[in-house]
Amino acid sequence: MEVHMGSPYNLATLKIDGAWNPGLPETDWQDIHAQSESGRYHALVKWDSLDAAPGFRIFFLDVQKKKILQSARIDGCCSSLKWCGSGFSFQTFRYLPEKEFSDFDEVTTITGPAD
Repeated sequence: MEVHMGSPYNLATLKIDGAWNPGLPETDWQDIHAQSESGRYHALVKWDSLDAAPGFRIFFLDVQKKKILQSARIDGCCSSLKWCGSGFSFQTFRYLPEKEFSDFDEVTTITGPAD
């Protein structure tokens, strides 16, 4: 038996209102975004799956200079995005498949806290 649950992350359609429309595609966005306190900077999360592996890119919009910057592809799913004083901060959830365990070093003894 196989059960498919779907993603806990949402898919969103982008609609930008205002004097400047940067012409970004409307589909494949995540429903996570943030902006600076002044409203000058905005960050949006766009899905970028590769061979069924989840990933995303962050698009940074400077409304004042009318510029868009795009991050490299980030593996995993963006779980939060926020403005932190002078920049954006984000958290990523990433699944580690068993086939990647071979990249780890073997540990012969694991020590825990003293009783």
